[in-house]
Amino acid sequence: MPETERLAATHGAHGGTQGDGIRINAGGGDAGRVRGMDGMAVRANGINRKLAARRVAEGRGPGRVSPVYTPDPGTWMKRREILGAAARLADEEGIWRLSVRAVAKSMHLVGPTLSYYFPNREAMVAEIVTEHLYTLTQRVGDAIDGAAEGGPAAELEAFATAFLTLALTERHEHRLMIRSGDVLPARDRRGVGLRWAILRELVEERLVGAVPALADRSEAARALAMGLLSALSGAALWDQPGGETAVRDLAAVLVGAALAGAAGQLAAV
Repeated sequence: MPETERLAATHGAHGGTQGDGIRINAGGGDAGRVRGMDGMAVRANGINRKLAARRVAEGRGPGRVSPVYTPDPGTWMKRREILGAAARLADEEGIWRLSVRAVAKSMHLVGPTLSYYFPNREAMVAEIVTEHLYTLTQRVGDAIDGAAEGGPAAELEAFATAFLTLALTERHEHRLMIRSGDVLPARDRRGVGLRWAILRELVEERLVGAVPALADRSEAARALAMGLLSALSGAALWDQPGGETAVRDLAAVLVGAALAGAAGQLAAV
């Protein structure tokens, strides 16, 4: 089973459809939306079915996930265009300058045209962040699967390289994700937190695999995983390494620092 699907099965979700995509509500209103054409929608839906199945198995509530829904191609392309413009505007002008009217102006459209797709800034931000996190989770999961023969340390470097690569490729979206906490309503913040937890646990499991003694230090392992994710996001936000080699080298340095930190934690005991 691919790594992201296996790990996603440890989280619970229930949900229903909304608009032209898939809406996932995870326990108590955690929300995330996946919108895309055939392959992307099918794959994301498979992950979320496992989320729902796990929730039922653990007796933590209903596990309903909407069926795959492929939007009209024209509608999908227009939504992607709007979201891309919104992410660029938020990055260049500041998240507090983001509004449906401002995005419409940047696209030389009238406000009501965009309101058909997104009623407000929060809806745009929620979808941008959720889509970015879904793509990020898939990319790092694929990278881990591809590095499985090299062991946990190699998987960790593959994770870090894939994370940095996508964060730089979708720079506007990644920066918006980092800064979105003050804009998103509580429901969507919880949904983002659920997806971020999947990334953290992917890192945490590799750290424990590389340094088995961390298995008895769960709080330390979690802190180290959070530290590595923060370092990766910070590097994408400020350092912006250029070129594939530079990205791999930076990923290796950051992973090495995390593993050294793990050794330091154990030595301090």
